[in-house]
Amino acid sequence: ANDTSTAASPQKETKQSATVCDGASAFQIAAIDFNAPDAAERFVQSLRTTGFAVLRTHPVEWQLVDTVYNEWRGFLLKCHEGTHVVDECGAGTPNNVVSSDAKTILNNREPGTSEQLNQSKVGAASAERLVADLQTEVEAAAGRLAVEDASNLYKRYAFDMAMQDGYFPMKVSEVAKGATVKDLKHYYHCYFPGGRYPAEVSNAAQQLFGQATDLGKQLLGWIEADIRATLPETAKRLDERCGCTLPESVGDLSNTLLRVLHYPAYDESKVEPGAVRAAAHEDINLITVLPSGSARGLEVWCKEDQTWHQVPVDNQCIIVNCGDMLQELTDHAYVSTTHRVVKPRDAKGTAIRDRLSVPVFMHARPDFYLSERFPRARLYLEERLRELGVLK
Repeated sequence: ANDTSTAASPQKETKQSATVCDGASAFQIAAIDFNAPDAAERFVQSLRTTGFAVLRTHPVEWQLVDTVYNEWRGFLLKCHEGTHVVDECGAGTPNNVVSSDAKTILNNREPGTSEQLNQSKVGAASAERLVADLQTEVEAAAGRLAVEDASNLYKRYAFDMAMQDGYFPMKVSEVAKGATVKDLKHYYHCYFPGGRYPAEVSNAAQQLFGQATDLGKQLLGWIEADIRATLPETAKRLDERCGCTLPESVGDLSNTLLRVLHYPAYDESKVEPGAVRAAAHEDINLITVLPSGSARGLEVWCKEDQTWHQVPVDNQCIIVNCGDMLQELTDHAYVSTTHRVVKPRDAKGTAIRDRLSVPVFMHARPDFYLSERFPRARLYLEERLRELGVLK
């Protein structure tokens, strides 16, 4: 699955908001203390009015986020180097870059068999179980990366269209619906436990996936409590048609995606006109759990004032936003808001260089009921992937 869906192309100026602000605003994304007594209430209200919420405090161990950003930057850049080596040598596209039908893409993934995946029980980690010698593992993985040939690295992990996992280079980056040029990004798709996971990085991303999805399930529980209190028709649908709670709707998480994104530094004069890091789009899934990126750049479109707003983030916060599936399930009571990633400038006017982010897109299991139009979540995902050009 991918993170982009339908996309508008609003062009208004950005309304700046560099830090979290709890003051009155026409468009206010709430900044929430996860452990506050009113956290759930403020969280769902922010999602329903803006499509976004920011968790200032949360149970995710930030060491994992920092580790992912630090080591995956080098991994992705070496894959990028390998892309050019393969192209220049005339080796063509790796055999696993093939078109696929919807059934192949969307089938539940089988459990992985690699030794590294088996050694990490994703989703079961707690703060006490965080790997004490993570740095040792990082150094060992960095050693493996250092001696690996770039072209071999790219060939080993090049994206597989059937499974939608692996490394997606700049040349196959997404074109959001309504846009005409590719996004300026490259990235790696991790599915657990069945996707390919690089041996050239530590298991920090696997541990982060476990903690982020544990948090996401709790937040889905907050959303369900609000649904049952305020949206009786949706609550009835959950009971009679869905057959499970909202946290249970993600199933075994085999369809949930962790994407490690790198937005390289670039010279505006040397890219296609109109190209940005991620064009205006909405997410496909139920909710997205997004640790704050290594640099600013995430912006949200406000229909009321026709303005782009920077998402008000502090360091080490978690951003959460609604996806199209949740909007469909709740008859638009929860809004899937248009957002984009741009290259901003700092207070001195200097352009921000590269940026990394690691969103976790929490998808409903394929047979989950969304609405009369989409009695299975798989049908909704197929439609959005066709819009992206991923499915033909």
